[in-house]
Amino acid sequence: MRARFRDQASALERDLELAERVYRSLLPKRLTAVGIDVVTRTQPFNRIGGDYATVFPTPDGRVFVCVSDVTAHGTASALLVTRVNSFVRECVPFANHPCEVVQELNSFLCDHFGGLGLSLSFFCGVVDLRHMEFSYAGCGHPPALHFKASPRREWEPLKSQHTLLGMFSGLSLHCRVDKVPLNSGEKIFLYTDGLTEARDAEGNLLGVDGLAKVLTHCVCENLEGELLADRALEMVKGLQGMHVRDDVLLMVISIQ
Repeated sequence: MRARFRDQASALERDLELAERVYRSLLPKRLTAVGIDVVTRTQPFNRIGGDYATVFPTPDGRVFVCVSDVTAHGTASALLVTRVNSFVRECVPFANHPCEVVQELNSFLCDHFGGLGLSLSFFCGVVDLRHMEFSYAGCGHPPALHFKASPRREWEPLKSQHTLLGMFSGLSLHCRVDKVPLNSGEKIFLYTDGLTEARDAEGNLLGVDGLAKVLTHCVCENLEGELLADRALEMVKGLQGMHVRDDVLLMVISIQ
């Protein structure tokens, strides 16, 4: 009996290790190109997570960036992440703007997973270096933060305009894209809510404002790319004893 339990435990550990490697293989590698640098970091709560990101440069010089967070946890969320990854990568090459990705993904989720209680927050943006602008459509996702090249050196929130994906098929009738201008030296910070829902020893949430303060401190030290991403994650985890009870994913987009 003990030998059987050991064998089962060993098999489960191998499955978890494989699942963890599959999950991490879905996450984008650093993109460094003329005018842009994109870095992604993740910290799953239970080895395999429900957070997802993609970075997809198109032949015409634009860069699609997507971040999402599945509302469920465990095996179901990990499986849905793999399907979202493949669907988004199939959709992006034919998309002209973020809403086309949002609409297609929402219809897919409603058609295949409707009624199962699975939904996800989603933020899709396009960095267009030709026109120096960032267009985006957010769906129930925490606001992205835009560091503007101005004397005030502050982060401006880019809020979601829509509800979670997978809940209502009618989203395709109302999807809206917003745009902000970009300048050299500016940044876009995308993340999942595991970051802003970190709590300190007294139970206080970090929140979006707290995150913006952390990022301002990082920028004041002139941290770029990978160093800013690493420092932001380290500072959030260590700030006043804060700890994270959820998957965490963040992306730093630097305009050069």
